[in-house]
Amino acid sequence: MERIENVKKKHHFVFQAYLSKWKENNTVWVLRDRKKLFPTGTEAIAFKNSFYTINSLNSDEKKLLDCYLQTMSPVVREQMKFFIETYLLPIENQKNLDIMKQAAIKRFGTENNIPDDLRHEISKCEQIIRVQKNNNMEDFYCDIEGELVKYFRIIDEQGIGFYYNLDRNDRFNFLSDICIQYFRTLPLKERWMKQFGDSIKKLDFAKVGIDLSKVNLENLSVFFFWHIQTSLAYSLMSKETTIALLNNNTAIPFITSDQPIINLKCDYDNDLAETTELTFFYPISPTKALVINGDNTERQIDVSVEAVREYNSAIARSSSHLIIGNEEEILRQYIE
Repeated sequence: MERIENVKKKHHFVFQAYLSKWKENNTVWVLRDRKKLFPTGTEAIAFKNSFYTINSLNSDEKKLLDCYLQTMSPVVREQMKFFIETYLLPIENQKNLDIMKQAAIKRFGTENNIPDDLRHEISKCEQIIRVQKNNNMEDFYCDIEGELVKYFRIIDEQGIGFYYNLDRNDRFNFLSDICIQYFRTLPLKERWMKQFGDSIKKLDFAKVGIDLSKVNLENLSVFFFWHIQTSLAYSLMSKETTIALLNNNTAIPFITSDQPIINLKCDYDNDLAETTELTFFYPISPTKALVINGDNTERQIDVSVEAVREYNSAIARSSSHLIIGNEEEILRQYIE
């Protein structure tokens, strides 16, 4: 009998292969909520159960999403519609299975009267759909993680020069992987839900028949982020954005957090501040980091102790609950 994949409930929004770069003696050091400092394995942090689980949309959420689609060009709108349909396919599968199950109950009188072989097939389909709902996006992110691990290995061995030798398609894929990592986290989703939620309350959506009290922005975030991250990656590729590799040979290691990629132009102390500029900072190990779309003209830079302190401070400010490092002492300064 064909084995059905297990449902994945523990969804990491910062991938473990990335965090493993900060491992010392098989553990990383974590400062939680600026209070509790402790060592742990990477599996136990930066996750949320069912974080990427696919949920159905109610009528008000569909209307709000359609309003967003209307702001796009016809070509982009069609691409987004294809993504939405593909993403929600497990929900459609569930609806069709429910119809089939009800038809079987109607034919045989009760669920218990359904023949064993048919009941078994229905049960198997239900399990497959549960897997689809819980695993589809988690598996997608795992694929992206695999690509980034390969890129990080190249950076470790060759530096950042490979990026400038990529053709347009490969360069877009690399930048897209970076943008996806930026938008996939719990802190980013929480900030977006607050900012976007506050902004749409100022508009009169009742005129178009949308009851905002029935809209759960968490269900819509994946669609907004998919459009934004794809557009951003294309924009960065089109402008031939620069990437600088920062080599940290100082005694102070780079730290990371539950928001490992940050926008250095963003005011993380002010959730209401709008950001119109972008410079990504992405520490990829205690000794290396990437600056994407910055003002650097050099491809590789040996950073000073003062620069490392500034970058670490920016990572700490942008974190939501977790600051992560390879040394206990480096995190003590962030305890409040």
